[in-house]
Amino acid sequence: MEVILKSGGRKTVRVEYHRGHFKNPMTDTEMEEKFRLMAQKHLPANRVDNLVRIVWRVEKESQVSNLIAATRV
Repeated sequence: MEVILKSGGRKTVRVEYHRGHFKNPMTDTEMEEKFRLMAQKHLPANRVDNLVRIVWRVEKESQVSNLIAATRV
């Protein structure tokens, strides 16, 4: 990205690997924040919380149908 200042000066920055690229991975917290931002457009807060809880412990979930039900809009 290049920004031209009022003074005419230029500031240039290049990011080789965007956040989320496998060479610049997001933290678990960043992934959860991003997920919540997207999910809150489709589900009420309590359902987003439940879905996040299920996803973080999906390997312990007894029925995949619980995950599927939690995603229904």
